[in-house]
Amino acid sequence: MKLFKLEIGNTIAYAAAESLEEMNERKAEVDNTFAFLPVDVSELTIPGYDIILTPQEGTEGAADGTTPKRRGPKPKTAE
Repeated sequence: MKLFKLEIGNTIAYAAAESLEEMNERKAEVDNTFAFLPVDVSELTIPGYDIILTPQEGTEGAADGTTPKRRGPKPKTAE
């Protein structure tokens, strides 16, 4: 599996898929917002290296191939 970054403004999520086409088809599974808004999907690469993801049983996201979501900046809390 390959690692992809999905981004809309300050909203960023990371997910695994076999190809860019599959990631575009499954982007709504990562975040519902991605289903109806234009989202920038890009494969994360490091020149000279292969990034290979292997799902681990019993971890969050392993069943559906997605990784846990990370959002943009945390909202400020009222004090």
